[in-house]
Amino acid sequence: MTFEILMALSVLAMAGLSVVHSFATRPRGEAWMLLCVGLGFGYTFPPIDINVFHHYTFHGELTLMNIPFYLGFAWYGFYYLALSLAEHLLGREAGRLRIALLGALLFGLLEAQWDPTLLEVGAMEMFLPSFATWPYKFHCGVPMFHAFLGFTYIYGFLVLRQTRRYAASTLVILAVILLLSLGMMSLIPQMEPVFAYFQPLYGQPVLVVLDAVHFSTTFVPAGLLAAWLLRIAGRRLQPGAE
Repeated sequence: MTFEILMALSVLAMAGLSVVHSFATRPRGEAWMLLCVGLGFGYTFPPIDINVFHHYTFHGELTLMNIPFYLGFAWYGFYYLALSLAEHLLGREAGRLRIALLGALLFGLLEAQWDPTLLEVGAMEMFLPSFATWPYKFHCGVPMFHAFLGFTYIYGFLVLRQTRRYAASTLVILAVILLLSLGMMSLIPQMEPVFAYFQPLYGQPVLVVLDAVHFSTTFVPAGLLAAWLLRIAGRRLQPGAE
């Protein structure tokens, strides 16, 4: 219980600092957009993935619908941290694709620390058989998936903020990121027999390479599709567009 309380306080502090920084350094509409997309995804995707697809769950006393009550704020805080770091390293005037790609890498790295920690302390449990033989029962597809999510979040924000139609842009980004991510999550059970076949045949280094190639062929096209949809939406939402 003590660990859960400290985790909740640290997440809420990170999210709170993100909100303060965002509203202090960005136009109010953009700050609301970043907050609403982060919280909207954080309180929509995990409950569906956990309670419908049953890929993983959380343990503890501070959970609601099998997720920690603060989980949405964790998503927002990590998203905003990745975006801010990418902008700081490249400069806000850098191209939106460069910022989105670096932000995606940073978000994937952040999640590569967050999830294994939760798994190691028993706050989180994964049920996919293909994950069982990995360190901390963790799989390289997880940070790659989160990199895709980070890219979609950041690229969508950078594209659609220019429309100044913040409510509509927020809904568009949420629709794109949710539909694509839930679509991929629904396909994971169909891939389990493939993982089960290859695991006994090869050592872990070979499996890492195979999975990196496999997930690259999944998330790279998904990222391109997300970028295409977001750019179409950005053109449609421009003032004066028909």
